Amino acid sequence: MCIRDRDCATYKQVATSLGKPTASRAVGNAIGRNALAYLIPCHRVIRESGALGGYRWGPDRKRVIVAKEGLVPTADNPQIRVGELG
Repeated sequence: MCIRDRDCATYKQVATSLGKPTASRAVGNAIGRNALAYLIPCHRVIRESGALGGYRWGPDRKRVIVAKEGLVPTADNPQIRVGELG
């Protein structure tokens, strides 16, 4: 599974790609324990609504990281683009 640069995936997309479409919460818990968060791009996993969701080191840090990658929502488009998993 790969979340491409400049894309995000939802917790549900990740769960589905693992063959467990109802395991979104488990995916969130596993991502929350990721000690290599920047190297393994868990910051690119967001809520199905397009909202950022949680992050082990806090929502402000997640917002900064996704902003550096050009994924930040704007006033005109409050949701982040969700791409396809590769």
